[in-house]
Amino acid sequence: MLPRVLLLAAVVIWGWTFVATKILLEELGAVEIFALRLAIGVPFLGLVLLARRVPWPFSSSDARPLTLAAAMLTLHFLIQIVGLMSTTATNTSWIISVSPLAVAALSFLLLRERIGRQAVAGIAVATGGILLLISRGRLGDLGWLRSTGDWLILASAFTWALYTVMTRDLARRRDPLAVTFGILLIAGAFTAALFAVSADVASVRALSIRGLAALLYLAIPGLALGQWFWQEGIARLGAARAGLFLYLEPVATVLLAVPLLGESFGPIMALGGGLVFAGVYVGQQDRAAADPAPDPEQDVPCTEDLQSAEGAKAWAETAEQRRPARARFRALIADRLAALPPGSHVLELGSGPGLLAEHILGRCPQIGSYTLFDFSAPMLKMGRARVERFAAARFVLGDFRSPEWTRQVRGSYDAVVSMQAVHEVRHKRHVPRLYEQVRRLLAPGGLFLVCDRTPEDESPRSTALFMTAQEQVESLQQAGFADVQLVMAADALAFCVCRNPAKDR
Repeated sequence: MLPRVLLLAAVVIWGWTFVATKILLEELGAVEIFALRLAIGVPFLGLVLLARRVPWPFSSSDARPLTLAAAMLTLHFLIQIVGLMSTTATNTSWIISVSPLAVAALSFLLLRERIGRQAVAGIAVATGGILLLISRGRLGDLGWLRSTGDWLILASAFTWALYTVMTRDLARRRDPLAVTFGILLIAGAFTAALFAVSADVASVRALSIRGLAALLYLAIPGLALGQWFWQEGIARLGAARAGLFLYLEPVATVLLAVPLLGESFGPIMALGGGLVFAGVYVGQQDRAAADPAPDPEQDVPCTEDLQSAEGAKAWAETAEQRRPARARFRALIADRLAALPPGSHVLELGSGPGLLAEHILGRCPQIGSYTLFDFSAPMLKMGRARVERFAAARFVLGDFRSPEWTRQVRGSYDAVVSMQAVHEVRHKRHVPRLYEQVRRLLAPGGLFLVCDRTPEDESPRSTALFMTAQEQVESLQQAGFADVQLVMAADALAFCVCRNPAKDR
């Protein structure tokens, strides 16, 4: 119930931002509105990140995409605000709802992603609805072609789509809320410069109580809380189902704009809005049909041959290139293990080519034994070559998908670690059982440090195989671990730390 409440709250908040912007435009210009919204909202969003303990996940390589995204987002909001000067909040909400179809179109043009017949049909139907809205039903009167505000709002749907395409990879590799904060922080610097050279400071000082209320609404609920609620809802319910709530955003706008701003809502607007809705719905079904949901009882097949020497070597050679943040995760894990007392026993699940083991054993010489456990003989061979110089190293070939795997590593461990391996159970429904098995291997108070993949897209395969960061936390709690903490999320990886609270084994 809570995820749905959060998602509904987010779309209602966003639907009402068009109304708040119309109110504020009576007193301020576009630059003033956006600059002040960021000046108030970004610090508040920063507090949200601190409250949620979201780490700062960026590296120097992220500077360029963050800056470009911030420039595009600034352009998007300025176009949208200027468009609202000469159109209604209601029209804006209907037109902007075509953004998902604009994303599909730009993904096809720029990323060469497939676009099917239903998506084309959806775009055609939605376009008809937009023409009805812009022309007010008078398609034969070409005067509607001069409807500047509506055309600017339509343009802003495409600037938003371009922003979405630009940030897609970044948002998949990093925490989405942190990405939003980083982009808005840079956008704030851009607009602060614009504000300094072009703002009407006297208008800002003369802002009425009504205008101030609209500004605070845009900045705090409209920027910070809306993003927070949306990301929380996605983490708990999934992006595909969360996206359906966006259909309610124009409804929220209409319900407030009609009584508060006196905007009209007649049959033509209902028909045009209905066509936009229908077009977006039909267009989004194309992707669902092309990528049907997997059987929930079937595991996801592996696409890499890690049992062959060639396959294992290829994976090891590209792992760091695919996920450069892996080195940071290794350092975080080793830092935690450095506090273990002398003679401690550590087990690594899915040790792979031994990169994590090498880092830990080099950083933590007090460890008494370190067991590398992997199902791939070639991987274990690479691990042996890398760490056999350490006296603490032990090597066990086994598969933690087997119900009896714990017998192969029988003992009491002070810590169990795993990095980018848990998803090899091949379906996330198996993970809580694996975590419970791990807990039973740990001594009372023993540490479990687990870093695993998170979904990079909304495909059924990805969401079945990989857990979100929130699902990681919930699976650990379900398995009986205590003090579960999400330490870091970056590069489509989430790192959690927890303890075994059990007093008996």
